[in-house]
Amino acid sequence: MAYRTVFYAGVMFALLGFCVSAQPAGAQEDALSGIPQQVQGEDAERLIDSFLRGDLSPSAADPAGNPQTQLPELIFEIVALLADGSFEETKFGLPEGWTVEPPDAACAADTTRPALQGAAALRCEAGENRPVRACSPLMALDPEVVSVTAQVMSSSPTGRAELCFLDATGALLQAVPLRTFSGQGAWVRHRLNDTQIPQGANAVQLALESVETTWWDGAEVTANCEYKPHCSVLVNTLGYESVGPKIFMVMANFSAASPRFVLRDGDGREVWASPLGKPERVIGGGGFDWGAWFYAGDFSDFQDEGTFTLTVDLDGLTAEVPGITVEFDRYWKTLFPACVQGLAELGSGAEADRFWPDPSGKQEDQSLYFFNLASNYRSLIWRMRRPDAPEIFSRECARCASTASQILQKASALPEGSPPDDALARVAAGLLILSRYHPDVKADVALFKPLIDHIRAHPAPSPWWFSLVWNYRQSTSDVSVNDLLNLLNPGIRLEILDDLLEAEGESALTDASVTVEIGSAANGVAALLLKRSSGAFSLYQAVEKPAPRFFAVPASAGAPCGGNSAAVLQAAEYMARSYRFAARPEYLRFIHAQMDWVLGRNPLNLCVVTGVAGPNGPLQAEASVPVPAGIVLEGISARGPADDRPWFPDASSVSEATNRAPSLSATFHLFNTLSHLKRIRIQMPDEKKR
Repeated sequence: MAYRTVFYAGVMFALLGFCVSAQPAGAQEDALSGIPQQVQGEDAERLIDSFLRGDLSPSAADPAGNPQTQLPELIFEIVALLADGSFEETKFGLPEGWTVEPPDAACAADTTRPALQGAAALRCEAGENRPVRACSPLMALDPEVVSVTAQVMSSSPTGRAELCFLDATGALLQAVPLRTFSGQGAWVRHRLNDTQIPQGANAVQLALESVETTWWDGAEVTANCEYKPHCSVLVNTLGYESVGPKIFMVMANFSAASPRFVLRDGDGREVWASPLGKPERVIGGGGFDWGAWFYAGDFSDFQDEGTFTLTVDLDGLTAEVPGITVEFDRYWKTLFPACVQGLAELGSGAEADRFWPDPSGKQEDQSLYFFNLASNYRSLIWRMRRPDAPEIFSRECARCASTASQILQKASALPEGSPPDDALARVAAGLLILSRYHPDVKADVALFKPLIDHIRAHPAPSPWWFSLVWNYRQSTSDVSVNDLLNLLNPGIRLEILDDLLEAEGESALTDASVTVEIGSAANGVAALLLKRSSGAFSLYQAVEKPAPRFFAVPASAGAPCGGNSAAVLQAAEYMARSYRFAARPEYLRFIHAQMDWVLGRNPLNLCVVTGVAGPNGPLQAEASVPVPAGIVLEGISARGPADDRPWFPDASSVSEATNRAPSLSATFHLFNTLSHLKRIRIQMPDEKKR
């Protein structure tokens, strides 16, 4: 050990000394800016390892300090193999995939005493005659893995840990004990540095053994890998609007000095070329790196329609994606009707008092979805009067209006003295909106009279009651409800903004400040959304406290991490509402960034909208009813409560994960976002002067 310490010290001195002396005086500061000036313990070991592997070799830069431009032959990476080494995914019970022996021994995640990391530690109690042995899940070893490092902390000096290497049949090839060192406080450190992989090994397992009750925490198993340089291109698999943001990402395992991309048409002609953005890393909650360099490519200013081939070049390493579609009104022609068609197919099997069967089985309140459907029809009325209007949208609105009438008829006999709830008010308001604008929807005024009478008896500020009363006034020309409207006025609410603006325009409100305040309110919402978007993908961070995270934590102990489709699309919807009043380019980029995420521009290159992305879509959805195309799945989630990196289960490891479950909430957030973008009046190609 003394020899090794002397050796490390000598190498460190030579390393830092060489880095300084080999550079001209003016370049010394730049040369050392990326090297820690004070390193010790394991940090020093890692720095020395990097030097010995060539990561910090002076050949990585020329004498003038210019970055490397030659493609490296090998890329050295450290990859985490063990999931949830702090045992947070289950607060009680054995963590998923772990085993314990002998039968009379017991291990379980424990939160009853302070843990070293997080809130839980693994508590192991020995059997009557033998020590307890807890073994992690098998961790696959890729051919690129050259060595493995492991570490774990124990509360007892009698605890021992080892790495077990197994072959393809599960037979043990070698067991290597971790060395014991003094740890943190009363905790003991067990560590093994850079252990070579035995020949024939294709899996490794961490085993923890003790003869007395012992707590384990902070377990890590990492693979040191040698990869060949590789990259992949992440695009919106559906294509891009000719007028709007057109951004893609390149994901690579190295940082290139001169990354570029070229767009070519069907004849192979170069139509656009530009450098890629600077390489970025993405750090999720808990400090978890997403494991790659990401480069943004932007050809938003290119507006020609057609099908193109995208080629990227990272210092000589190229990747190509054919079939990139750029089209005017691309979303209106493809994604919007797909969503509506999916809802219509679901609705064809709905019960009498439900608008749609919930394929997730959650049986959530659907009144807001119906209100959104009706409001979107009103917003898009100018498009619905055009010859290219999607007929399926008109039919779906009429079908849901019929269901709304049945719901209101059943609720006509309200208990005496009880006001209508928000859900019933949303259904009534939506039906009134459709009766005002949809040519095939008629509503009996008698359906709404009991609700209006109840609201008169119990007036209180409410966006949904206000919408109901306002649309009742417009349908019946009953101006006697004007005083009631002022009692119900909820202030600026983006969900009913059209009703508020209309009421102000007709002088029905005594507080005529909607137009004045809306700009400030919209900008406030947009500023908050932009503040919470981060990383190369400009992805909305679904969790803000106690620390920013891209993905939500489980709702309860032992529950899976939910997908983020609904969260990011809700953010896109509210930004789209704000964009209508402040058409700033950064707002539009945010909207498209969230939609691009669910359409395939994510590290998994996975579209989570069913049936619109071909081979980039999920293999199947998990639902209680058949799921048609155009429905958004719950989507990409974190790998675990403490591991904020993107994950989506394959068909063979769905387990209890809900990522493949269809989400009506996410589908409507996407539908609403598209509606708010497409409501903005623009000059259509067939309206241009010839």
